[in-house]
Amino acid sequence: MAFNLENWIAEKTKEQVIFTFKGELSDSMLTDLLLIVENKLEEVDASKKIRKKVYNVAIESLQNLFHHSYPVFLNGTQKKDVRYSIMIITYSKNAIKITTGNFVDEQKSNFLKKHIDKINNLSKDELKILYKEILDNQQFSDKGGGGLGLVDIARKAENKINYNFYSDKKSLSFFDFSIEIKQ
Repeated sequence: MAFNLENWIAEKTKEQVIFTFKGELSDSMLTDLLLIVENKLEEVDASKKIRKKVYNVAIESLQNLFHHSYPVFLNGTQKKDVRYSIMIITYSKNAIKITTGNFVDEQKSNFLKKHIDKINNLSKDELKILYKEILDNQQFSDKGGGGLGLVDIARKAENKINYNFYSDKKSLSFFDFSIEIKQ
């Protein structure tokens, strides 16, 4: 069965949605989107500490989408490749969940699977050590922090990263990840 983006969005928005973004991110939009997220979080019945964690994870998540979305040609309506990204933040009594989605190529899929599995198998202390190792080694890619963002997300959320890859085209997949910040 082929991946259907609209069905994926419908599935991810079953809980109370407090923020959504769908489209192509630009550098100038990041600040505006973060301001909207911050304002929406003020409306949520959660502690200041939880809202701050969610905001920090949202920052990392949007930066990841901006830097690592693979360009795709969508529905024949665009005249150019688009770096299509999605962010959905939902709220329940128990947690606030941040879910993102974007297209990635096969090489990035393989890296992400290994990297996230490694992160998910580490304890809180081991994550802290890995974070410091990445910072100390300064092995940064041309797009950012050499895997630092996902480590930081797991550390701040104090939870495991859930992820999926949905085959879209021959060498592309739709990658989603979600992380819950427990209340």
